[in-house]
Amino acid sequence: MSLCLKTKLEFDRLKEIAKNSPQIPLAQIPLEDIRQLNYTIFAEYSAGLPNGITREDFIYKELNIDNKIVPLHIYNPKHYGETNLPTVVFFQGSGFTINLLEVHLAPCATIAQKTGCQVIVVDYPLAPEHTAEEITLISYKVTKYLYDNHIEFNIDPTRFIIAGSSAGATISASIVNRSLDNNQEIKFAKQILISPCVDLTLKIYDNNPYQDYQNEDFMLGSEAVHYLINTYLSNGSDPKSPYISPYYQENLNDMPDTTIIVAEYDGLRGDAEAYYQKLLNSKVKVNKIVCIGQTHNYIVCRKVFSDGEDPALIIANLISKELLFNK
Repeated sequence: MSLCLKTKLEFDRLKEIAKNSPQIPLAQIPLEDIRQLNYTIFAEYSAGLPNGITREDFIYKELNIDNKIVPLHIYNPKHYGETNLPTVVFFQGSGFTINLLEVHLAPCATIAQKTGCQVIVVDYPLAPEHTAEEITLISYKVTKYLYDNHIEFNIDPTRFIIAGSSAGATISASIVNRSLDNNQEIKFAKQILISPCVDLTLKIYDNNPYQDYQNEDFMLGSEAVHYLINTYLSNGSDPKSPYISPYYQENLNDMPDTTIIVAEYDGLRGDAEAYYQKLLNSKVKVNKIVCIGQTHNYIVCRKVFSDGEDPALIIANLISKELLFNK
């Protein structure tokens, strides 16, 4: 197979720009400049919210977790005022360091619109202002608060789904692992992991059978992956903790049904494949979906990379088929 045509054409354009631009190592660029550049690029590449949905349709709430305010953005397309709703708690892709919440609202709204479920997007803290331990623990406590207070948030606790993209998928998997180690105090109906990075030692990333595929992903190259992970771990975090690198989780008993979605030419293809294989070998109920011809940022760059299958629609179909919204 090969890259989707629109992706290839855009990558060719970006490569030409890079060839004629000064090459400055990421580590020498101020983080705020990197953040601003990413905000701009992803805003330009985003297709925006689905027709008929506005930013004002999202309900804004805040949780105070360990004296840290964590914003929630809740979209509930058909059931305002109703209770006991199937709910997806979603963690955005961020490279652990860049707040890309706004562009992730679009796929989350699509999932909600197509399924009728409620989606709660967690605006979790970022590195390096927070350690990896703080980020994962706060994210866990937010999720547990939502589950424990399901009546307040109109959540059906028997249809409580966790999902995330990229760094958000890593955090989602860490939340599931922590719950398993705490006697499954959060019972997830399903976890959906979109292009997760599961081994932050980067041993899998640097040595796996999918290197040639990974190398095609011009927007998530090796330098970027190493830079983002190093920034995330810069406060001395242990990359072999299963709450930071889900791959190192030993207790897989009662792991919820899991779907791993990854692009064919994803910069994190090797990680996704390795985690799928580990769960499969451990007899977890897991399935894998490979989005042919696409690359890592496929869920949020639909304006430019629109000629491959939309992961948000894949997720919506999964939820509709597997969880059945009529009890």
